[in-house]
Amino acid sequence: KVREAVKIPGGWECDRIETAFILGFIRPKIYIPMGMTPEQQRYILAHERTHLDKGDHWFKMVGFLALALHWFNPLVWAAYILLCKDIEIACDERVVQFMELDERKAYSAALLNCSTNRAHFAACPVAFGEVSVKERIKSVLSYKKPGFWISLVGVIAIVFVAVCLVTSPARKDAEAAGDTEPTSVSDAVTVHNVDELLAAIAPDAVIQLEPGTYNLSGATGYGLPSENPYYGWTEKYDGFELMLQNVKNLTIRGSGKVNTTLECDPRSASVINLKNCENVTLEDFTAGHTLELGECSSGVIYLQNCTGTDMNRLGIYGCGMVGLQAEASSDISLADSDVYDCSSSAVQLASCENVSIAGTRIYRIGSQEYGGYTYFMIDSSQDVTVENCEISDSTLMNLAEITGSTVQMKGNLFSNCRTQQ
Repeated sequence: KVREAVKIPGGWECDRIETAFILGFIRPKIYIPMGMTPEQQRYILAHERTHLDKGDHWFKMVGFLALALHWFNPLVWAAYILLCKDIEIACDERVVQFMELDERKAYSAALLNCSTNRAHFAACPVAFGEVSVKERIKSVLSYKKPGFWISLVGVIAIVFVAVCLVTSPARKDAEAAGDTEPTSVSDAVTVHNVDELLAAIAPDAVIQLEPGTYNLSGATGYGLPSENPYYGWTEKYDGFELMLQNVKNLTIRGSGKVNTTLECDPRSASVINLKNCENVTLEDFTAGHTLELGECSSGVIYLQNCTGTDMNRLGIYGCGMVGLQAEASSDISLADSDVYDCSSSAVQLASCENVSIAGTRIYRIGSQEYGGYTYFMIDSSQDVTVENCEISDSTLMNLAEITGSTVQMKGNLFSNCRTQQ
């Protein structure tokens, strides 16, 4: 039913389903029915995102497996039904905890609208309107924040239990035996220069860039073999290109587009090149080539065989030929960003799928003297969405060149866009 779903910010929209739900475990996705108002979408997506944050889809799977193994036991059936109900009520309470009464009423209306009319057994999918709708609406409308003393007692109880567990005899015995492996927690690593940035690149790393300009060509080991397996240097015509490779769950976060810049000198090198990477997030910085050295023959961001690349609040500027270029990659998101001053195209995709470009400003594509080629060059790619973008101030051969692809463009604003005669 969901094969024809349409990508929207925060989830997927499908006209063949009756209620919102989460599908998938390794890379879960939120699906909602078509026809919802923006307000209903906001409440429904907030509810489903809360399920994901709490890991409810995993709890429900475990409960369902227990039920499958003990199908003959009525107590297990009762426990599973109560589990489903408690999961939904707890999720509702977390969503509405900061809402006023009017907002809770609107949330309840969305809940009622999304509830299914048919009676069936809710298995593994975590669905917005599937469980105890009447009871949940009563709970939402009568919700009150826990009193100060109740919260204080709860915190004291948690601290007491934690202290008891930490100082348990078993723990002391383990320490006496020398079996005390420390538990590492991946915190954000704050970096101040290129060398610190490169040293911090690793799986499950969150890298915070302090304000400043990070010129990759100024790295101490520029162009030399890297001891870090997650990046290396590729020789180009006029220098070397940094390539991040085989890294998972990496976040590189700047201090804002105005305050943080990632750049390189070689005209034939991409600024950011990701290869065989999964779940990489780039946000809150500007990337481009050093302007004083003239026009380039390469792009700014280049993705090769990557999955789950999220780019938020970026500045992607020329003089690179292409702002974002991706090949054989999937689940790409570019949101609330600026792509500008690229001499050829804003975006080029080849053999990609599930690509979302939303709320992004694209302007001054093509040189003033000759003009550029096209805003979007999309080849053999599926489920590409360009929506709510502002596209302006460019002279191009055409607005888009699309071959063998499924592309949706909606809600975009075009202004002062010219085609070459």
